[in-house]
Amino acid sequence: MKNDTQNTASVLFRPSLLLAAAGVISALLTPVATSARQTPEYTGIVIDVRHLTEIDRSPAPVIYGPAPKQETLYPDPAHVPTPDEVQDNSVVRYYHTPEQAEKGVAGEHPLIVRAEAVVGPAHDSVRVTAEDAEILKNADKTLRYSRNWKVAFLIPEGH
Repeated sequence: MKNDTQNTASVLFRPSLLLAAAGVISALLTPVATSARQTPEYTGIVIDVRHLTEIDRSPAPVIYGPAPKQETLYPDPAHVPTPDEVQDNSVVRYYHTPEQAEKGVAGEHPLIVRAEAVVGPAHDSVRVTAEDAEILKNADKTLRYSRNWKVAFLIPEGH
């Protein structure tokens, strides 16, 4: 009987089995990749306009949703910055590279959205796709970029 107990104990406490069990537990505790329905914790918004050379700088550009409606996504019409806020903070910051934007207002983990078109008579505003419009709306719920103006435009060199 003593022999059986010793054999059972040696199986239960065998180091290789403990390591295997730890690996299974670790795998169970490892976070699963974020689903498309969840919004990761972004540090800012970057609108990539480098492929649209007609973009011009402005202190208060607008980000619109898709045509034909072109809903205003940013700045939030319910939270329009004052002229002083526009002058002191600007509504967007302009950069030429993602690295510059990350060191600036966008932070280390920005949401990057590619603009679909330049719109407006001043050529300073952009339109995004319907899918990107929804992503921006969801990101604003946690990041609140429409209230803190953590928005960057990536523009072509020379602009």
